Amino acid sequence: MATAVVSLAFAWVAGLAGLALYLCVAAGVHFGVQAITYLQHWGLGVDSVEGAAHVAYFRRRRRKHFAVDGFHPNSASYKYGYTTARKMLGLQSQPA
Repeated sequence: MATAVVSLAFAWVAGLAGLALYLCVAAGVHFGVQAITYLQHWGLGVDSVEGAAHVAYFRRRRRKHFAVDGFHPNSASYKYGYTTARKMLGLQSQPA
């Protein structure tokens, strides 16, 4: 609804060129969000880097670290991730 209202405002203020510009930008933003989501979920594999051991850790413990859908991480995986990152950066680990 908001997109329609704003696109009409652009058309009213700037004419057909304003409407075309707004629609192109809206389509570009939509595509950009989809592209980033694709990269985050499928394009950022870690099998060829030092983090491969962590991928194996999550695969063995999928029920513990992922939501019911088996895809999105839950709070247990964030705790593991922060602990691992702090160790890799040489920072003191926080008490549990």
